[in-house]
Amino acid sequence: MSEPFKRLVAVLIASVAAMLSVVSLWQSNASEMDAQASRDFQRYGLEVMGKSLSGQAVLAFDSNRAFAAWQFFSQLAFNAEQAGDQKAAERYRALSAQMRDSTPLLQPPYFDPQEQEADLLHYAADRLLVDLARLNEQFSAALSVREAWNGKLNAYAIHLTLLSVSLFLLGLAATLNSRLMQRAFAVIGVLIALLASAAAFSTWQTPVRDLRRVPSAIEAYAQGMGWIYRQEFEKAFEAFSRAIAAAPDYAQAYLGRTLAANALDNLEQVIADFEQARQLGDRSVQTLISLAWTYARTYQYDSALRLYEEALSLSPEEIWAYFDLGLVRLVSGAPFEQVQAAYEQGMRLATRLTAESRAGIGAPPSYLWEALDDASLQLDRVVRTLRQDTFFDGVFFPLEKLRLAPAQAAQIEALTHALKSLAVSLEYYGAPPTARSAARFSPLRILDGDGAAREIFPDHTGVLWLKTTFSGARDGSDLLIKFFHDGFEDMSLRFFESWSYGAQGDAEIEIAASEGGNFAFERGDYIVELYIDGQFMTSGRFRIE
Repeated sequence: MSEPFKRLVAVLIASVAAMLSVVSLWQSNASEMDAQASRDFQRYGLEVMGKSLSGQAVLAFDSNRAFAAWQFFSQLAFNAEQAGDQKAAERYRALSAQMRDSTPLLQPPYFDPQEQEADLLHYAADRLLVDLARLNEQFSAALSVREAWNGKLNAYAIHLTLLSVSLFLLGLAATLNSRLMQRAFAVIGVLIALLASAAAFSTWQTPVRDLRRVPSAIEAYAQGMGWIYRQEFEKAFEAFSRAIAAAPDYAQAYLGRTLAANALDNLEQVIADFEQARQLGDRSVQTLISLAWTYARTYQYDSALRLYEEALSLSPEEIWAYFDLGLVRLVSGAPFEQVQAAYEQGMRLATRLTAESRAGIGAPPSYLWEALDDASLQLDRVVRTLRQDTFFDGVFFPLEKLRLAPAQAAQIEALTHALKSLAVSLEYYGAPPTARSAARFSPLRILDGDGAAREIFPDHTGVLWLKTTFSGARDGSDLLIKFFHDGFEDMSLRFFESWSYGAQGDAEIEIAASEGGNFAFERGDYIVELYIDGQFMTSGRFRIE
């Protein structure tokens, strides 16, 4: 080996050794930052847990015990005054005042002394939800920082390994006698060193994003979540916009703003914010599904279908997505075989998950039949739209946006009935219905106290009767009646008993609102469904005005 070459190799070895020292220093710093981020992550996690538990306990006490005790003593004071017992009334008023002073819930700005009512939403937002949202964001930020520094730490380990290999190759080049091998090992060693050094430098200069450095963004986001809970969506929209202005790369703030924009029916803004969140790295399936549904609601069916299919390819057990995919295929005019295929995939998934849960140690999750119920109600809306039935409001897809013929209503209705029957059969019996029941029922007629069939009932109606003409029934069968109020089932009104009305004839079934714990049926639109042995038989509808 020539002297110039020896000196060159020595310089290269010294340079690589120096680079090793620099990268080791960077790795040490990354290790310290990773450890600090881990401590922050654990601390925020404990704070989130503590705040959640203590806050919920305080809210439960204030909204239940303290508020109820104040109402109780106030009522006793009123009763004593009516009875002319002023001393007792004063004692009860003193106790009522003590309870009022025991909790901020009964103080301004949460308590209205004129109406004698407390704003529980405002109180919960201020006392718990805003703080909890802030802590959750700090927790998430610390987690992101920890993951970033941990990624750097692992990258530096690879860089140090490559530099060590480079050092080894240069050492070999200094000891070999073959000029060709000397130069080959030297060149390879230099190339590896340059590659590792460039990669290490790139890792070092890549900034670690820490949202906690922009506390105003986190604070605005937390306030926005509080406004969302209080259902003041314009203020929530403004708060999320402030968070985005403070931190334009704040993906969670864009997702938060979609909640406010959706409530304000600003669907173009919802789409823009979802898309921006995706560009900022949100890869969640839930975002895909929510964005797909928003595209569907704006009649951009092709975009919606593409996103639903992408979501299901990433998460094949998203049961809601199968039903939404089927619905969008339906309204977009896809062949009915494709529509039915999507619904059947969701139905098979619900059946399998129910069987797996029952075979294990836990009960099947209720969201399975809730998804089936929701899917059937969405199809009901399409059928009503096709038939231009305007009794109920709330149509997502107006007639002019449907790419299907009114003649398909019967076909859709059959699919709806299959979904309804599967939902009840899985919930009560853990398996799909078998052979179709021979029983036949006429549409339910809703009767008032005078026996007159009506669709619209006055407020304060407490009792009504369901009348149907039937044949092929069997005493002892399971009778289930479900009530859907404004699109959601009112579980308190469920009616379940053995069928005892004979094989054929007319049946009148009394339903009282008091069975659900209420004096009267609440205002709104109701759909009533009747099932025998888990199979859908008939339905009716009425409105309380």
